[in-house]
Amino acid sequence: MNEPNRPLWQIILAAAVLFGFFVLLTFIRTSKTDTTPEPTPTPAESPIAEEPAHTPAPTPTESTAETTTPEEPAETTAPEENGELFSKDYIGSGYKTIYNTYLKATSNTLEYGLTANGDGYYIVNDTEDAVEILQYDRESANGSCGLYVYERCEKDAYGGWSRQEAQILNIYAYRYWEDIAVASGKTGWGDAPSREYSELTGE
Repeated sequence: MNEPNRPLWQIILAAAVLFGFFVLLTFIRTSKTDTTPEPTPTPAESPIAEEPAHTPAPTPTESTAETTTPEEPAETTAPEENGELFSKDYIGSGYKTIYNTYLKATSNTLEYGLTANGDGYYIVNDTEDAVEILQYDRESANGSCGLYVYERCEKDAYGGWSRQEAQILNIYAYRYWEDIAVASGKTGWGDAPSREYSELTGE
């Protein structure tokens, strides 16, 4: 008696199942859309400012200001070849001042020479039996003067001479910046000098 209604019932049930499935599918898709996080936008890259190249500070150069104290030349220089009798350095100036002050009046010659070691000297007198020479020796103890030895050297039978047998006639001091010369009166290395010489040289 219920057989004719069975197909309709089945159709309704099938329609209900399909509708429920459709609703469930729609719900699932909606849930996925809501829960999926939006992608984080990539920040725009900002240009990196380059640091300026490091420039090293210039190294200060040392001052090379000249001192006012005159420096003694290492060795005597030869007189210039332009007619000058004495070189124009401090040692040459000492020769000139000592010669003009103490020796010129009795000098019979003025010749420049060099020792075997290259040290300069002047022959201020030349006779048959001896020569008299003036030679720079060293700087004074206080550093303000040049010291010069005046010596007599006897000649041998052949006219040769050597300083090994020289006799000291005097020792002079020449103060560089005052251009003055003073005689010590010494005729030997161990002799006491004059007071003026001692005050000038500190010896």
